[in-house]
Amino acid sequence: MLEDLRTVEDNSWLTDNVISFWQFDLERRLLKPAPRTNIKLVRPTEAVLLAHGLNQNVDPSFMSYTHLFLPINPSGGEYAEEGTHWSLLVVSLVDGVAFHYNSMQDHPHIADQLTRNLSRLIRKPLRFIDIQHVPQQHNSRDCGVYVCAFMEELLEHRLLAIDATHKVSMSLKGMKMSAKQYRRQIRKAIEAERTEALERGDRNVLKERPRSGWL
Repeated sequence: MLEDLRTVEDNSWLTDNVISFWQFDLERRLLKPAPRTNIKLVRPTEAVLLAHGLNQNVDPSFMSYTHLFLPINPSGGEYAEEGTHWSLLVVSLVDGVAFHYNSMQDHPHIADQLTRNLSRLIRKPLRFIDIQHVPQQHNSRDCGVYVCAFMEELLEHRLLAIDATHKVSMSLKGMKMSAKQYRRQIRKAIEAERTEALERGDRNVLKERPRSGWL
């Protein structure tokens, strides 16, 4: 985890472990206090396996959720960290729609490929929408930071802000974003988790975790 933390601090490309940790943090802060909410944050490695058709058996519980959040990148292998650009796919199983959020819209992605594979696995048609007017990054390294911010924005100010029976806009038009400030926010959350773990006597938190260690 120390190596992962350095990717947050030195403005590097975020690892899948960092994104997995942020999902863990969002679950704790936003989803756990809303027990009636049925949203799944799919970990990056699992999302990549689904995108490349390497996982032929979708979790049966997927169909019990209203929404799936899948951080993805065009990795050529089975590990999410082998890719070059993070983007976010949010699948509404209620509406049969897959929303794609890309902070570098001219960069190649596999979101439509993942949508097709997921549709086949769950045996339900999914309409793919590439969302426009998404905040754009200003370098080649902040894509993971934007994905983390998109997940929080969509959860806190969209899906969790209204009753589940009502329609909600999934647009991010007008969203304000500072990658530098958001990196500080992620680092603060990681350091808080490390402190809590040490207080519990779990010294392993200071060691590097395996791929997608925050499951």
